[in-house]
Amino acid sequence: MRLSDFGKTIVTPVMPAAVPLAPTASGSSPSQAPSAKALAPGVRTGRSPREAYGRAIEAARLLARGEADKQGTRGAVAAAARDLALGMDEDPFALLELAGRSTAGNYLYAHAANTAIYAARVARGLKWDFERQCATVEAALWHDAALALHLGLCRLGRVIPTDAYSESVLHPLESGEHIRSIPEATAAFREKLPWLTGRDAWHGAEESSRIIGFCALYESITHWRPWRAAFLPSDGVKMMTKGHGHAPCDALARPFLSQMGLYPVGSWVRLSNRDVGVVTKAHAGLVLNPELDVLMGSDGVLKASPVHIDLKKNPMIRVLEPVDPFQVFRPHAPLLTRLQLSRWWLPA
Repeated sequence: MRLSDFGKTIVTPVMPAAVPLAPTASGSSPSQAPSAKALAPGVRTGRSPREAYGRAIEAARLLARGEADKQGTRGAVAAAARDLALGMDEDPFALLELAGRSTAGNYLYAHAANTAIYAARVARGLKWDFERQCATVEAALWHDAALALHLGLCRLGRVIPTDAYSESVLHPLESGEHIRSIPEATAAFREKLPWLTGRDAWHGAEESSRIIGFCALYESITHWRPWRAAFLPSDGVKMMTKGHGHAPCDALARPFLSQMGLYPVGSWVRLSNRDVGVVTKAHAGLVLNPELDVLMGSDGVLKASPVHIDLKKNPMIRVLEPVDPFQVFRPHAPLLTRLQLSRWWLPA
């Protein structure tokens, strides 16, 4: 259920269940992502965004639990990556909405899935071919396992620790050094698992790795952890695009901002007319003019149903400021409770 649905009904939200990973319907190996030429117009995954997200969570779970070297893990991760890459073509804003609010019981699961979705969005915005998009998304699902091995937090085949210290090492809030370490970690990881080197789509792996590092830090900044609060999405975008004195990292700021917008999907904002709503769509290149569903009027009263507005078509209305929904909706206890529950990924 999307956050905008809270204005329609009060239903306990259930996040996507982990979906069993299996070979593709054609019987081919799921690790063999189709090329752009092989994808006919209108091809679909046959899965909803929630199902694709659930598969990504399940793949991340295998990796976080130290199963990176087990038979079948590679195919499972590649299949989940393909679903996300296709989903970014079919319903990107549903995936971005899930990524913007979801935190798994073990944060590493959702972190990897969310990072993969953000990386898919940026890679698609750069107009990379489909095979390269799939490879980038697949690597994003692997990145925590690669970093944990590279930084000595665990050994191959061991569960990645999830304590506050490990989180601070894996996802520091200062991004420059971390983004630079991703390509090195990726190379070291591929040496430990030689079969990864057979992935032809890893041409341009260093550039893909920087995108993954960039998106991983944005995800960490904007998502709640038991030991710290999250930054608002718009603040996270500003932090990531302010410039870090490292040219390859700074070069990612423009495509990231263009695809995510200053107010990413899932952001809560107050408009110039004092209404409050949640962003449902970010127009590529129009970073200040998203589409959103208004849930609360200027008088502080909840709408009977969400009112959709496209700021691109309403130039007289603009975003006044981002807001924290947990502060804005404090007087509305039922809605506040649903908002708090919605950030957790829960099995159906």
